[in-house]
Amino acid sequence: MLWTIALSLAMGQGAPTGFGPATVAFPLTVQGNPFDPDANDVRVRFVQAVKTEERLAYYDADGRWKAVLRANTGGTWEATALHNGKVVAERFARVTLSPSGDEGFVRRHPKAANRFVLDNGGGYYPIGHNIGWQGPNQMELTEQIALLGKSGGNWTRIWACHWDGKNPWWKVGDLEAARDTFWFEPIQRWDALIAACERAGVRAQFVLFHHGQWTTRVNPNWSENPWNKANGGFLESPTEFFTNAEAKQRAKRWLRYAVARWGHSPAVMAWELFNEVEWVEARYADRWDTIEAWHGEMADFIRSLDPYRHLVTTSSPMEREKLWVKMDFYQPHTYPPDIEAAIAGEHQPGDKPLFFGEFGGAGAAPLAGGERAGIRDGIWAAALANQGGAGQYWFWDRLQAERDLYSEYRIAADVFAAAELWEHASAKPVALPIESPGKADLVFAPGLGWAPSKTTELNLPQDVVAGKHGTMSSYFQSSRSNNAAMFPGPLSLRFHAAKAGEAHIQLGQISAGGADIGVHINGKLYEQRAFRGGSDDRRVREVIVVPFEAGANHIELRNTGADWVVVSQVRVPGLGQTARVRALAESDWMLARVKAMPGTTRAVLGPLPLAAGTYQVQRTDLDTGLVRKNWHRLAKGARLTLEDLKADEAVLVRKGEE
Repeated sequence: MLWTIALSLAMGQGAPTGFGPATVAFPLTVQGNPFDPDANDVRVRFVQAVKTEERLAYYDADGRWKAVLRANTGGTWEATALHNGKVVAERFARVTLSPSGDEGFVRRHPKAANRFVLDNGGGYYPIGHNIGWQGPNQMELTEQIALLGKSGGNWTRIWACHWDGKNPWWKVGDLEAARDTFWFEPIQRWDALIAACERAGVRAQFVLFHHGQWTTRVNPNWSENPWNKANGGFLESPTEFFTNAEAKQRAKRWLRYAVARWGHSPAVMAWELFNEVEWVEARYADRWDTIEAWHGEMADFIRSLDPYRHLVTTSSPMEREKLWVKMDFYQPHTYPPDIEAAIAGEHQPGDKPLFFGEFGGAGAAPLAGGERAGIRDGIWAAALANQGGAGQYWFWDRLQAERDLYSEYRIAADVFAAAELWEHASAKPVALPIESPGKADLVFAPGLGWAPSKTTELNLPQDVVAGKHGTMSSYFQSSRSNNAAMFPGPLSLRFHAAKAGEAHIQLGQISAGGADIGVHINGKLYEQRAFRGGSDDRRVREVIVVPFEAGANHIELRNTGADWVVVSQVRVPGLGQTARVRALAESDWMLARVKAMPGTTRAVLGPLPLAAGTYQVQRTDLDTGLVRKNWHRLAKGARLTLEDLKADEAVLVRKGEE
């Protein structure tokens, strides 16, 4: 069997990626704080013939200083310790470095802006889920990491939060606000987590700070923060975290310690400076400038220390362009009514990789259609939009409760491996025609959560097939509210109906301020409905039913009330296919996902965007993992018939010779 080999993105797979690591330890009595590099900058210089490598040293719980060496050259190295630039222990140890035997660190691909690559030249396509912290009645985090690795996952994301003992500045129940040294229990917990990732083949985003520490509004922890002056600390308000000299110095101590202790490990995919920084108090004080400046300063600082050049990122919406300037990849989060539309519809700036570090149901509610369907939509929407990694599911506690959901990772990882997805950086999403017997309701939801709409008008069904609804916010703002610019116009739906029917527009939430919605059909007011507010935003299942006639129709909703409503679903009968498809393609390669309604056993794809030739077609049942393969000779613009169609299939078409 011969395959047509495209120009590969690989850069020398199988090449040695490094030697080590090896750790040296030595006693050293210092004056003052051993965690303050301004007072005690301790390093180790490793020498081999004419080669020199310098590594940061860190103070450990046993009272000794340690440093870890991983290098590009093996063999024996001699270690000399330095304190504030002066030699304090010359040639105190020798270490011999053996080949690391791993694939090396994750890098941005130098030629493909939307891809990651490993030091050995192999592709890295992140797929997995968050494991932020230890929850009650869950297996230990190290066991969760092992399970993810066994299930085909290669990525996770872990927070340095205090409530499960992973924040070295903050011990639950023992604030010691004046303390300017680290607690060792969190540090040792991180040792175990990084080791577990190494064993499992899982790479982690190391989340150094999170929004709750520095806000009184969203998941707030400020009232219990040891740096809060009310607790004996030194910050008057959480906003000062980004500008206060002492706070920035302490933040840098944590970054430095992380690099010194765990920087040698390729299991650290990236240093993530912040989780969801858009929710910190400084944002509400309109101090984005200080947030952005802090990110730039910390990114420069950690890069100045890290000899292994780990990637650096943060997580936040994409609108703040300056925030991302010094980040190595984009990492938005989303919790919309329609996961598939939201992820597929995200704009990719194109200068660096982007993938969603978190996704889940709107308002943390269970995903529409069930958790399995939502997890699958997040993984596959990202892949077929050719993002830098899969969408990464947030609710690891729900995975713990339903462990059969882990099959989603194994099946997707197997298909991505067969497709060599990481090699197809230049592939583009295509609007692939599909034919299937019968008609169905067209059902969709706006793809964006609390974000500005890029469109407020949809031509049905074509705009939904093309994914344009993924750029519409589900928060239907009033034209009179302070946030009117987030939804600049009426919600407009245009379509041609074969026969009369009723459109259903479902609302999932009403703001505390309430809303007043006028329903217009073909330019005439049909109904005016007031949705009362209350003391808080409230969840609802209100449905606006709009009758329409055969022929051309224009349904327009105008919100003139005090505030917003959430549009959670739109259903229009007769406009949908009984099967639908998303596809990613190059001239000799295509990966698609076909979803069929019950009873639909046949569909025709095409014309295909492929050159003429011989192709292997691999069809994978995404429910069972069952794989079917056959060969086809395809003319340019040919159509592909799928018989015995399953409810949800991945279809891989690649050129070769039988």
